[in-house]
Amino acid sequence: LREKGRLIDDLTNQLDVIGTAHGLGHVPVEQWSATQAAIGEWERLTQQLETTDTQLATIAQKVTNFRQQLATVLPKLATSDDATLWQQLATIVRLKTSLKSQESELATIATRLTHDQAAVTSAQQQVTTFLRTRNLQQVDDFYDRYQVQRERASQAKQQAALAAQLGPENLAALQQVSDLAALQVQLQQAQAKQQTVQAQLDHCTERLATLAGQLAHLTTSGTQATLRQRRQNLVTEMQTTTEKWLVDRLASQWIETTLAAASGDRLPQIIAQASEFYGKLTENRYTKIELTSTTLQVQKQTGEWRTVSQLSRGTAEQLDLAVKLAFAVVMQQQVAMPLIIDDGFVNFDERRRQAAYALLAEISHKIQVILLTADTTVIQLATGRVSQLSD
Repeated sequence: LREKGRLIDDLTNQLDVIGTAHGLGHVPVEQWSATQAAIGEWERLTQQLETTDTQLATIAQKVTNFRQQLATVLPKLATSDDATLWQQLATIVRLKTSLKSQESELATIATRLTHDQAAVTSAQQQVTTFLRTRNLQQVDDFYDRYQVQRERASQAKQQAALAAQLGPENLAALQQVSDLAALQVQLQQAQAKQQTVQAQLDHCTERLATLAGQLAHLTTSGTQATLRQRRQNLVTEMQTTTEKWLVDRLASQWIETTLAAASGDRLPQIIAQASEFYGKLTENRYTKIELTSTTLQVQKQTGEWRTVSQLSRGTAEQLDLAVKLAFAVVMQQQVAMPLIIDDGFVNFDERRRQAAYALLAEISHKIQVILLTADTTVIQLATGRVSQLSD
């Protein structure tokens, strides 16, 4: 009982202390059980408040230490109020975050730069090897050679295209040119010739226009018919002249062919005999005939030599007759053959006909001469048989 009594006294003292500590002295004891929950909450809040005060003291100490450090590091911010200070600090934090991000980017860039530098070094080594295998010293030398080869390839293509445009004939003609200067000289000459031809063409065009106008005028005036008749007369005259020239030319060719047919040692004899006959036919105006390698020429009494083309038609026909008669007389010694002449003197004048008849009468003692003619005067000169033919 005494122990229980002491325990009760101790509990009573504790209750008094608690009541005094918590201000429960005016609260009846029978209500304490109802206030125990509030007392427990009070004690919890009291402990929380003490913890908060301790944390505040710690934070205040940290703030004081921070301000001291800030005053050392950033003296300008030491005297600022808290709002300005926290704003500046927030800015600094953002800058720090940005710097860290930039540092990360710089690290990435540095890594990439290191990789690129290694690639550049490898590429430079490859370029050096590439240049050495081609006996080049610098990259510029390679580009120079590349440019030269490119220009050569371009020139080759241009040459091929130009060759296709020029064609084989023009290309062969162009290859005969030694250099560009000679080609330019030829070009200038061709241009000058072209200008001359163009001027001539312009003149001819103007002339044609003038002639066209004149022709139109002549057509309307009736003069064209007269001019056509005159042109036809000129054509006829040209034909007559051409026929006469052909006769002379054929006579000359016949003489040359006849002389060429004579063989060996008889040719000089024929020429000598023809010279004699030609002198008699021309009354000694021509005294000698000479045969060259290309033509036949005769010598005048004055010593002047003339070719067959320089003789008149009658004199040329006398030469033809003299050569024929000489050929017949000389060849008579080898082959006997008659000489037939069918009105061969129609182009002779009276004196030439008389000379021809006299010569025929002379050579008729050596060879047979048959003369067919409508000229009755030959009867007086004929020494042989004369037969008159009728229709």
